[in-house]
Amino acid sequence: MKRPLVVAVAAIACMAIVSVTAASAASIGSAISLSVTPASVTPPSSGPYGQVAGAFSGSLNGKVSAKGRCHRNRLVKFRFNGTPIGSTKTDKKGNYTFPLNVQPPGTIIAKAKKKTIVAGGNSFLCKASKASAGV
Repeated sequence: MKRPLVVAVAAIACMAIVSVTAASAASIGSAISLSVTPASVTPPSSGPYGQVAGAFSGSLNGKVSAKGRCHRNRLVKFRFNGTPIGSTKTDKKGNYTFPLNVQPPGTIIAKAKKKTIVAGGNSFLCKASKASAGV
């Protein structure tokens, strides 16, 4: 009868330690930049079956800036007019590039997702950041 009680107490103690550790993580602010580099733009046109939408192809380029190692290997997600269009990760300097093929007009949002890193036994929370650009 005592064994289940000991297991339950041990489980609660472990959860308390995890929650205190998570709460004590230092927060590090992040910033993300976003630029759109066009490769080709096809304007809308009229065809035999009606209006044909234009097209835009190029790339999204930018950088995640943050102290420490928060800029490295960050997941950056992209949306066009609210619809997810993909993701990429930053390099060791925080730079990213993502190919873009969309039908304008619209707004692109790049979001660096939050990330927790552990260094020297300490936990750091890299805050999320987002930027937008029109196409």
